[in-house]
Amino acid sequence: MARRDRPLYRATDDKMIAGVCAGLGQYFDVDTTLVRVAFIVLGLVGGGGILAYLLLWVLVDPAPSAAPPPSLEARPDQPVIPPATDVTPGLPGDMVTDDSDIDDDRP
Repeated sequence: MARRDRPLYRATDDKMIAGVCAGLGQYFDVDTTLVRVAFIVLGLVGGGGILAYLLLWVLVDPAPSAAPPPSLEARPDQPVIPPATDVTPGLPGDMVTDDSDIDDDRP
């Protein structure tokens, strides 16, 4: 059996639920569909697949993301855009009017 130099992670790019099957597929270099089918079969035969999946979901860390987190700092090559102000359109009945256009002899 070949020695594994890389750690086992839950996959974040090819996941269906939590990335456990995709992570195992990548770790053992097998098709992810085969791992998923194996978990389904184990789940139907006694429920061992469900328990194993839940344990691996809790115990195995998610794969680190390849991209760095976005920076909140302004970059020199991009203009700084001010935040939008709270401008909500009013309803027609909310318009402010002066008393000159109100008819006093309305019924």
